[in-house]
Amino acid sequence: MNKVSVILTTYNRKYEVRRALESVLAQSTKPFEIILVDDASTDHTKEYIESFQFPLVKYYLLKEHSGAGAARNYGIKMANGTYIAFLDSDNEWYETKLEEFMKLIREDDGSLDLICSKYKQHIFFETEILPKPLLVENYKSEQEIWLHNIADASASIYRKSFLEETGGFSEELNGNIDWELLMRGQTKRNLVIKIIDKVLSENWTMHDGLSNLETPGTVLNEKLELLRRYHKEIVAQGCGEIYYSQYMSETSGMFSETEAMCKLLKACDTSAEWLQIIIDIYRNREIANKALLDRRSDFYCKMREWLRMEFSDDSIARRLENMNVHTIAIYGAGMHGMLLFQDLRRSNIRIACFIDRNKKGMAHDKINIYAPEDRLPLVDAVVVSTYLEFEKIKQELQMRGDFKLIPLDTLIG
Repeated sequence: MNKVSVILTTYNRKYEVRRALESVLAQSTKPFEIILVDDASTDHTKEYIESFQFPLVKYYLLKEHSGAGAARNYGIKMANGTYIAFLDSDNEWYETKLEEFMKLIREDDGSLDLICSKYKQHIFFETEILPKPLLVENYKSEQEIWLHNIADASASIYRKSFLEETGGFSEELNGNIDWELLMRGQTKRNLVIKIIDKVLSENWTMHDGLSNLETPGTVLNEKLELLRRYHKEIVAQGCGEIYYSQYMSETSGMFSETEAMCKLLKACDTSAEWLQIIIDIYRNREIANKALLDRRSDFYCKMREWLRMEFSDDSIARRLENMNVHTIAIYGAGMHGMLLFQDLRRSNIRIACFIDRNKKGMAHDKINIYAPEDRLPLVDAVVVSTYLEFEKIKQELQMRGDFKLIPLDTLIG
């Protein structure tokens, strides 16, 4: 008889784990047993859960906090079912989850390794249905394991013998342990996986969850660790270029090097060379993303200070007048430039024009826009709204003439 053991793991989530437990107990098809592994919680989870006297629940408290992989592996040792379904304490199942999975389990001839379904992921104020379809074409089904994680543990049921054969979940990684398990299993043989094209569970991102407590770079470093472990298999399965194309598709065309990098990856002679190119891409992307976050942070700081000036006797116009500047050009017709235009329209400062590299894409019905290489009108100063690029713009304009240049941040700060 095919029995399903449910392993629910938790750490300092006594209220969330109660919700998760109730979603298991509410199943239209009941499990054989429910194993709750408490990863050394310090919030009195044990007393709280035992006060409700949940049926079927076997409670195990680990002596020391060991991480999600270790907690799941302990549960596997304690489980008596032929199949094992996992549930993290901050997630929950729809009441027909086990019923839907049992339909496929009854048809299993003993070769099935796991079943997985879609799930709803709540990330702060956004919701996604995962896993998403791959955005690349011309890949084989057996290649998909190497391209993205198709099986979230809370949305999957595994044959216990498969988990024992592979050695269970990684106890070294914090994230991506579901994906790493499949990669490791696939190195042994082609896994037999069935997919239910329905949303049967929901995952919630907690404010103090792993993804929010990680030190900078942890997510990236663990992703790169997976690639280091399995880069030979990824390339050997013909997934090297496909992997990169999928990654670039997920970034929604934000970057321009797709075609050139694909050619470079095609020309790789070894998997080690492929890995180094991918590492360089990820590292460069990390640097670019950090720079973008810094720019956004700086932007909001300036907006706050600008707003403070609006409610005081101070103003950008007054500061310009104190510098004996009465007619200006605004360099940059983006967000800061437009805000500066609106601010100064109510003052005695005359705005002669905008200057923007994207002259054609910045048509404005109130004022002329010039490209930096155009013949510019005479002004007392050019206020550079894109102040983070001030030094570059300074060199660009000083080659055109003797302009007085003022970065916007000096007028705000």
